[in-house]
Amino acid sequence: MDRVSHNPAPGQQNDAPPSDATLRWVERCLGPGSTVKKVRQLGGGSSRRNHAMLVESRSGTAHRLVLRRWSQDWMLDDPGFSPEREIAALALLAGCEIPTPVLVAADPGGAYCDSPALLITRLVGHPPRPAAEDLPEYLIQLAAALLAVHSLNGASTMPPYMPYNPLDGCEPPRHTLRPELWERAIDIVGDPSPDASLHFIHRDYQPDNTLWAYGRLTGIVDWSTASYGPIGIDIAHMRWNLALRYGVPAADHPGAACAPLRELPRGPARPARHGRPLNRHPLLAGTRSARAVLGPLRAAFPRHSVAVSMAAPAARRRAGLDAPAPSLLSPGHAAQAPKPSRW
Repeated sequence: MDRVSHNPAPGQQNDAPPSDATLRWVERCLGPGSTVKKVRQLGGGSSRRNHAMLVESRSGTAHRLVLRRWSQDWMLDDPGFSPEREIAALALLAGCEIPTPVLVAADPGGAYCDSPALLITRLVGHPPRPAAEDLPEYLIQLAAALLAVHSLNGASTMPPYMPYNPLDGCEPPRHTLRPELWERAIDIVGDPSPDASLHFIHRDYQPDNTLWAYGRLTGIVDWSTASYGPIGIDIAHMRWNLALRYGVPAADHPGAACAPLRELPRGPARPARHGRPLNRHPLLAGTRSARAVLGPLRAAFPRHSVAVSMAAPAARRRAGLDAPAPSLLSPGHAAQAPKPSRW
């Protein structure tokens, strides 16, 4: 029987499964006599491919792991976000109160695998799918988890934060019907950057990078972009994802808006050379696929305000971009058991 499932996770492209050489490497990492029993593709970005693995050691112990492989063109798509960066992040996260993956083995140069790869533990839980009545508690937990992340020691050893897209020479899209709105947003982003406390940040903190079971957050994953930067980056990134997924009220919820800012010791100030406005940055320099939507959200942001990362809902309303929020699952949605889906 083929031990490699060729059915990708829902909504994911069917990337090439790990090569035989990669499977042999995984088995060697778990010790003599270990055998890869099952392999299944998980969700992942365009630059990294994730496969769940069930590996049995010679003693019969089952190890549930995740193999993360960097695509061949990752140097073109994400040149600064190497396997070594994630290795460093996982080392710091060993002291985090929130469950995060543990590094089992690494082949950052692709010497033994078909590409640069990390072998990490697989956390329990499933992607978030809160019922409507559970959404407030979900938002509070999602935001509160950032306190533990931002409080980690050793943050200055991580590379400094970089925006997803360079903003130098940024111009309104030719197809836009509101070029003046884009010009205003670009002008705001061009302001001198205010001082901000620097901490360990995820940089891509969003619901898809969290795991849940029985209504409780069970882990945070995908640390390949972890950085040393302002906490407002994580807050803004989380909130515009919430607005796009659950609607403006979700991003406007007090728990999501304020929890990560409370009770956090102030770290070093951000040097001026690091550039542009902090908490506003992710919304214009956001992911490539979302720039056309996110850019106008910035236009109404107040200048140099601590609350600027929380202004996305208001900015969205003022920009006239409100759309029906994606419907949540029915209130009767049953919680799943706290274990990885399908082994």
